[in-house]
Amino acid sequence: MRLCRLHFKNLNSLAGEWNVDFESPEFRGGLFAITGPTGAGKSTLLDAVCLALYGRTPRLERVNTSGNEIMTRGERECFAEAVFEIGGERYSAFWSQKKSARKGAAREWQAPKCRFSRLGHGEEVLADSVSSMAKKVEEICHLDFERFTRTVMLPQGGFAAFLQADGADRAKLLEELTGAEIYRQISREVYDRTKRERFELEQIRSSQAEHAPLSDEARAAAQRRAAVSETREKELRVREKELRQALDCSARRDSLAARRAEHERARSELDEERAAFAPQAEKLARAERAAQGGDLYAALTRSRSRRGAAEAELERLEAEASAGAQRREAEERQRAAAAEELALLKKEHGEQAELLAKVHDLDREIESHALRCHEQEARIAELENSFAAGDAQDIAVLAELNQLKFEAEAMGRSLDGAREEKEQAMAAMYRADLSMLSARLEEGTPCPLCGALHHPAPYQRSALQEEELKLHQNAEKAARKTADLERKLASMQEKVSALQMEHKRLSTLGQTAQRSLQDARETLAREQENLESRQRVRRELFGERRPETEAAKLKEALAAAENALTEAEARRHQSALAAARAETELAGVRQDLAELSDEIAAQQAQFDERLKRLGFAEESAWRTAALSEEEIAGLRARSEELQRREDSLRSQALLLSEEERALGDVPERAAADLKAALEACGSELTELLKNRGADEQTLRHDDECRRRLAELRQAEARQRKIYDLWTRLNDRIGSASGDQFSRYVQGLTFRRLVRAANAQLAQLSDRYRLKAAADDALRLDVVDLWQGGEARTSRNLSGGESFIVSLALALALSHGMKEVKVDSLFLDEGFGTLDEETLETVLDCLNRLRESGKLVGVISHVKTLRERIDARLTLTPGPGGHSALSGPGCSRLG
Repeated sequence: MRLCRLHFKNLNSLAGEWNVDFESPEFRGGLFAITGPTGAGKSTLLDAVCLALYGRTPRLERVNTSGNEIMTRGERECFAEAVFEIGGERYSAFWSQKKSARKGAAREWQAPKCRFSRLGHGEEVLADSVSSMAKKVEEICHLDFERFTRTVMLPQGGFAAFLQADGADRAKLLEELTGAEIYRQISREVYDRTKRERFELEQIRSSQAEHAPLSDEARAAAQRRAAVSETREKELRVREKELRQALDCSARRDSLAARRAEHERARSELDEERAAFAPQAEKLARAERAAQGGDLYAALTRSRSRRGAAEAELERLEAEASAGAQRREAEERQRAAAAEELALLKKEHGEQAELLAKVHDLDREIESHALRCHEQEARIAELENSFAAGDAQDIAVLAELNQLKFEAEAMGRSLDGAREEKEQAMAAMYRADLSMLSARLEEGTPCPLCGALHHPAPYQRSALQEEELKLHQNAEKAARKTADLERKLASMQEKVSALQMEHKRLSTLGQTAQRSLQDARETLAREQENLESRQRVRRELFGERRPETEAAKLKEALAAAENALTEAEARRHQSALAAARAETELAGVRQDLAELSDEIAAQQAQFDERLKRLGFAEESAWRTAALSEEEIAGLRARSEELQRREDSLRSQALLLSEEERALGDVPERAAADLKAALEACGSELTELLKNRGADEQTLRHDDECRRRLAELRQAEARQRKIYDLWTRLNDRIGSASGDQFSRYVQGLTFRRLVRAANAQLAQLSDRYRLKAAADDALRLDVVDLWQGGEARTSRNLSGGESFIVSLALALALSHGMKEVKVDSLFLDEGFGTLDEETLETVLDCLNRLRESGKLVGVISHVKTLRERIDARLTLTPGPGGHSALSGPGCSRLG
């Protein structure tokens, strides 16, 4: 695990937003120092890393809605973000908290927010809550908070506590350092499992007592009772069957007597009903004889009905023929009227065709004149807008031209003054140059201007030089001012010329636009006069009507008239066809009536012949005797029912006689005696079955107990093996508190840690070595090689010695992590307790760690340490209790 970047805001004395890039080139050496006075906030950097990863610090157990003691006083939010690399992948851990925005809120602090992400081509959020982030960080880094602060982030006094602790406290600290709590849990699990297995064995033994079987004597007695009971049951079953048969014969004899009485009653009722049905039977016989002529009468009746229908149809057709003649006359009148109407409309259509053509021409002319008027109006509006815009532009140009002329006159006056100042400055400078020349003259040396050798009054050089410099400056200033004014005046004159030309151009354009506007207005007036003339002629000729509408109306009227004539002719044709069909139907009906009259006469003669043969004098007598099919069916059903009952009674009489003969030989016994004997037999059988069921249940229960006891003895043998196994394991590593296995594993871990610490200690000092005490596996002794290998307790070390030993233990533990490679190490220990020689040794050791690729940070205010380490993060106290952070990779973002 290697820290890449730390980003935080408003933590302790470091107010504001800060960023520390540990990938900066200055950190490539691997070793850096965090320096500053006491209280400046050096440990705050380590707090920021812990806060980002675990939401807590070594000095604060938790930071939540109940309180936040790490936020800078007076601020409303704080956060910490750590970016680190592990296993070739980069991760970001972020933690933040704000104060509640609402005044009077129930809680002063909002809940902290967390985010743990994998960084790559994009950000993959792995956890976004406090609980899930702590689990995810531990899963990725294989370090919980306690192990992190013992292997990567070593706070002040972390290993001093380990050195000074007694055996129990050292075991607890060692368990926190190495994560050996799993062995304590295993020990407790073994102890608890042994208890459960022992309880299971006791339960099996208790169950064996609950399933004790019967003695052999008791089991044999129960079996004998069951056998005797089975024999007696068979005898009672036979006796019960005989009694039931005798009781059944008695019941059948009583039932037979009752059925014989019922038979006699039914016979008497049937005789009475047959006597009452005798008249109906005679009526049925006459009806059945009359039914033999029913087919001829039915045919005759159908023929008579057909004749009546034909006569009615003839009367209907004659009435329809008369009505059809009247309808044809009316339709002929309608056809003539439709033909006359169509002729009138065709004439009117011819007269209006010429008028509509004239109106169409006028409408096209009106539309053309209206379009030209609209175009002229649009052109006039465009010209007016153009004229107004040009006029406004010309006014603006004139105003700007007058302003420029005024400014040019003022600038000309300023230029005259500047030129006068320039001439004066140049004259003064010329005089100064002469004075300087006079000051350079030497007695006996000819003057370059006049050639004189005697110079009676030369100027003082120092005063002249100052005055000449000032005059030169004034002359240059006046020259620059004059040149600037001349340049500006020339620019203004160019602008004035350009504006005068623009004013002239705009005036010309305005005159042209005004003439074009006048021409357009005259054209519009002529077009409007032509338009009004055409519109007046059109109104006089056709009003406001539309030719298309009138033409369409006339066309619709012509079509309607043509349709009316076509429909009238179609109706006349249909009426003629209907009249022909009616005449044909009348002829057919008349012919059918004649044929039906002949057919009815023949059928009547045949029917009269049949009546004489059946014994009926005339048709009325036959109709009196004839019955409907329903009536005949009813009488016939009644007759058949009486016959069926007669047959049934005869069959019943035969059966009763047979049953009476069958019961004649069976001896009679009283039914009450039979029932009493049957109840006594049933009671004895019930008691017998009850006693036998109890014996059989006892035997089945005994069989189940014997089977279950065999299973329990096998289960006891299996459980005994399991219990013995767990008892042996419990004797070795099990305990209720978990100390037994934990102490054993901690002893192994402690000895391995001591070996690794001695390897580190050999690089720090050739005087001291560590060893585990012989009488206590977790007691740490220090061997002084300079004193002949004398061993002494770790409590008897000086401050410097304790620091060296603590550092050796810390380095050993960071090297010994199997789950994750620790590539970053932060030490917040007391380097001030070391002498100069030991400090040099410690620094050499830290430099060797740097060479192994680790990033090592030390917190100290020792001057020698600051001088030996080039890369330093410096905290400088400022006003208000705040500090500033500076150094390689450091930047303040806000």
